[in-house]
Amino acid sequence: MKELGKVNTQIVSLNLNKMPVTDEDLHLVADFPNLRKLNLSFTDITDKDLAQLSKLTQLQQLSISGTKVTETALRQLSSWPALSTVYAWQTQVPATAQAAVQQALGKTRIQWGFNGDTIQMKLNAPIIDNEAQVMTGPIELRLKHFLPGVSIRYTLDGSEPDSIRSPEYKAGTMIHEQGLMKAKAFKAGWMSSDVSSLFFYKNKYQPDTAIALLPPDVSYKGNGAGTIIDNVKADKNFRSGKWLGYKENAMQTLLTFSKPQPVSSVTVSSMIDIASYIMPAMRIEVWGGNHPQQLKLLQTFVPTQPSKEIPSYLEAFELKFQTQTVQYLKLVAVPVSKLPAWHRGKGDKGWFFVDECFIN
Repeated sequence: MKELGKVNTQIVSLNLNKMPVTDEDLHLVADFPNLRKLNLSFTDITDKDLAQLSKLTQLQQLSISGTKVTETALRQLSSWPALSTVYAWQTQVPATAQAAVQQALGKTRIQWGFNGDTIQMKLNAPIIDNEAQVMTGPIELRLKHFLPGVSIRYTLDGSEPDSIRSPEYKAGTMIHEQGLMKAKAFKAGWMSSDVSSLFFYKNKYQPDTAIALLPPDVSYKGNGAGTIIDNVKADKNFRSGKWLGYKENAMQTLLTFSKPQPVSSVTVSSMIDIASYIMPAMRIEVWGGNHPQQLKLLQTFVPTQPSKEIPSYLEAFELKFQTQTVQYLKLVAVPVSKLPAWHRGKGDKGWFFVDECFIN
C-alpha cells in the first residue's frame, strides 16, 4: 500500500479481501481521499483503528465481513457522511443485535448476508515464491498462503494435487528432478483453491556454444543463438527480447561441448500464443554425434496441435532417447506451415518461439 500511496488520489476502489491487513495498516488506507469502495473482508482488522477510516469522506461502500469488528465499531459508522452500504456478515455482531445496529445507522444499509455454516468460500491459490526455475542441482520449493491454517498439497509429476494422497508442503522441501510442480490449498470448511503450477528445468550438461545454422526472424532474435543456453527463462511476453522466433526458417541450432557428454534427453522450452499465431512446432528433432558433419537422428517428437483458441501458455517439450555420448547436438524445430481452418489466420504460416534448451 505504500507503493499505491504514490497515486493515492487516483484510486476510487480498493480490494484487500483476504490480504494480511491489520489495524496498523488502516492509517495507510485512510490516505486515499477519493476512495468510494473498500473491501476489508476476511482481514485481521478489529474495532481498534476502524475510526481512522472516517477521514474517507467519499466512501460509499465498506466490506468488513469475516472480521472481528463488533457492534460498538459498527454503530460509529453512522457519522460517516457518504457511506450507503456496509457488508458485515460473519462479524462479531450477534443476530440479536443486528436490528438495533441497523436502526442506529439510519439510511446506511447493512448487509448481514447469510450463515457461513452452510456456505463455503473458495481459497486463493498458493503463491509460488521460487525465482529460479533452472536447476543445476537440488532446489528448495518455496510455497506460501496468507490464510492461517491452510494445508498446501503438491505434486511434481504434473498431476492434480489432492488432500489425501499428495504430500503436504513443508519448509525445506527439495526438488531433485525436472518436472511440472502443481500446488493446491485446502482448509476445512473452505472450497479447495485453483492450482498454481511451475515447471522446474534441470540442466546437467551446459553447452559451450550455440551456433545458428538458420537465423531466427530479425524481429525476434533475442541475444543471438546463445539465447537458448543462457539459463534465463522468459515469461509469456514474446516481445521481451528473451525469445527467438521462427517463421520463414526452421530452427536449426548446433550446440557444442568442450568434450563428449553422455546425453539422454533434451528439453525445448517454448511458448504458445494462438491469437498471435505462435503455435507448437510441427516437428522437433534432436541429432547428435562427435563431428558436426556426421550427426545421426536421436529422436523426433511431434507436438499435439491446439484445436481451438485458448489463452497463451508456456510449454516444455522433452525428447528422451537411449544415452549417447556426443560432443555436438543439433536441434531442429519446424514451424507450422499452415494455420488450421478454425484459426483466424487460417492458411498463413505459424510461428515457433523458443527461449531455452536443457540437456540431461
